[in-house]
Amino acid sequence: MNTFFAILIIVGLTSSLTMIFKKSFEEVIPCSFFILILIIYFFGLLGNLKNGISIILILASCSSLVFLFFSIIKKTSTYLRLLFTPGFLIFMFLVVITHIGTRGLLMTRNDEFSHWGLVVKNMVIFDKFGDFHGSTTMFPSYPPGLSILQYFFIRIRTGFHESSMYMALDMLAISTFMPIFHFISRKKFHVYSLITLIIFSSPMVFYPDFYHLLYVDAILGVIFAYLLFSYFSNDTLSIFNIINISLASAVIILIKDSGIIFALIANLTIYIDFLFIQKRFQKNLSQLKIMFSCAIITTISILFTKLSWNIFLRLTDTPHDWNFSAINFSEIFGLITSKTNDSHKAAFQLITSMFFDFQGNHAIKMSSFTWIGFFILLSILISHIEKKETAKKRIKLLFSILLCGFILYIGLIFVLYCIIFPESEGTTGASFFRYLNSFLLGWFIFSITFLLTRVEQIYPKNFFLILLTSFSISTLFVPYYEVARFLPILASAEAKSTIDMRLECSDSVHFPDFMDPQKDKVFIINIPSKADFQLVDQFNATPIQTQNFFTRDIIEVNKETGEVTHIVTPKDFANVLMSEYSYVYIHKIDEKYIHYYERLFKDPDSIQSYSLYRVVKTKDEILLEHLENWR
Repeated sequence: MNTFFAILIIVGLTSSLTMIFKKSFEEVIPCSFFILILIIYFFGLLGNLKNGISIILILASCSSLVFLFFSIIKKTSTYLRLLFTPGFLIFMFLVVITHIGTRGLLMTRNDEFSHWGLVVKNMVIFDKFGDFHGSTTMFPSYPPGLSILQYFFIRIRTGFHESSMYMALDMLAISTFMPIFHFISRKKFHVYSLITLIIFSSPMVFYPDFYHLLYVDAILGVIFAYLLFSYFSNDTLSIFNIINISLASAVIILIKDSGIIFALIANLTIYIDFLFIQKRFQKNLSQLKIMFSCAIITTISILFTKLSWNIFLRLTDTPHDWNFSAINFSEIFGLITSKTNDSHKAAFQLITSMFFDFQGNHAIKMSSFTWIGFFILLSILISHIEKKETAKKRIKLLFSILLCGFILYIGLIFVLYCIIFPESEGTTGASFFRYLNSFLLGWFIFSITFLLTRVEQIYPKNFFLILLTSFSISTLFVPYYEVARFLPILASAEAKSTIDMRLECSDSVHFPDFMDPQKDKVFIINIPSKADFQLVDQFNATPIQTQNFFTRDIIEVNKETGEVTHIVTPKDFANVLMSEYSYVYIHKIDEKYIHYYERLFKDPDSIQSYSLYRVVKTKDEILLEHLENWR
């Protein structure tokens, strides 16, 4: 029920926004999420996230009371109609669906343990951003936008429930889908049901695990689509639109460093469309003032979020995780002319081939290149159904700018993989599609939602037939079968499978029960090396410190050949333990390596997997004392 309490708080905030702007629930619900994130972000900059939650609770309570006063005491049914719309019912239905689909879910992916889930756990424990000294966060400079919302969803519950992180991400995405229902005038169950299915499934085209994944790349695309739809779905630019675009621009920058690219492309698209296509300012001076106001306010919001986070990192002496100073024109020119080193050349060739590779788990497999062709055809279709010449020009310009933006984005990705990323990532193309698909997903969702609204407005009588035909065609590349994962039986089985996968690392859950985060640190041994074990143990042990993940094992083994490629001598290992560690935990150990280190143990016969040892320090040496019944 605590998850629904989080939703109730957000609906409470939304109730006041419907009154202030005279807008329907589905139009303003995304703003509530954005405002919540930005308020808690502001208090996070001041060093106390919990105060942000207190402010949110106060605002939600006051908003609800004011709404009830005007709606019930003053007997004003207008506000009730604005809040309790068909979009409200659809939103609450999807709340229930996503709750069923994520209930009991645990993290299972490496990057969730190395950052996206780990930083939230640190925030919940310490009520601070994850960059402070003493946290176990591995990438402290990453922006905290989504983590803030996940922190909120967990903080109002008792205990740390990983499923709340999935719920928070899913509800943010679903809130951005809601505005489309404001533009659907044919309020019929079969129309709403089909649109809900199409929109809900759309992220799964590029991210099949969208609703069960903590990575933020997909939500970047979703908010990018929302930014474009917020402007192009309206005939006029109102004060509400300006505030809405500004809030979304601020939040997308806080989601990930690359969010600044999406914010700039979206806002430039809006400005160019307004100035060169609509040209309203020639007929109406007030529209010119509104446009300048939009430019000023959105620029302030973008600068505030980007600069405030950078200043915060500087004040807390937090280094950036990626060194962008390596980018220079000579390096880029070398990539284009093939006059560069072998690793850069190999990365360039690999990424180029991946761009043209066909991918996907649907009937029609698409490459990134063919998706661009699809979007061009879609723009031609939308332009064809438009009857006004101005509307046709807007569509052509819009998709031309998006195409240019995509070329810029893919160019930046090439630079990252060929110049910035380590050779191990650049020459393997690790996560390439995850990064690239952020833009494609945003383009896809915007195109679909914009097309639906235009068809409904231009061909209202034939809308359902066109909608049904479009749905039939979309089954070729939209994996609608993924929705079955939200059925109670399948969802429960999936949650159980994640629990079973985590059982291997269940010992480290107990570390915080008896260790002191102020003075204790545990060294975790996995022989042969198991990176995923180390990451899960590090997450479970938080706030107890473990060794640096990147120098995780005393013995490194080549996974392909089985040969030992690195080994720490017993003397060096003893020195490391003497200087930093209070405990040693053996998660996994191969018996053939025990003899290397058995002299460090008080009882060599006790050396075995899933065992914990206290580091007993004397003047000149250390001994590892086996602990019994510590779980």
